Amino acid sequence: MKLLKEGGVISAANASQICDGASAALIVSERALKRHDLSPIARIHSFVVTAGDPVIMLEEPIRATQIALERAGLKIDDIDLLRSQ
Repeated sequence: MKLLKEGGVISAANASQICDGASAALIVSERALKRHDLSPIARIHSFVVTAGDPVIMLEEPIRATQIALERAGLKIDDIDLLRSQ
């Protein structure tokens, strides 16, 4: 079974432990947005880095999300769109 197909996308969101994945974000200032005529698709309110037990590592994004939302003063219901490309 081929993991990739022409025109397909592999990212950190859909990669498993048997294949490499990656994601990226271009983070710019308001000034850079205007200077380069860019249109943002998201605004970062908060971020967090966590580390947990490697045996149950798949649960760590839940903890990280809870911490990031708390730091931003938000609840998951405040998020209009969760987007993965």
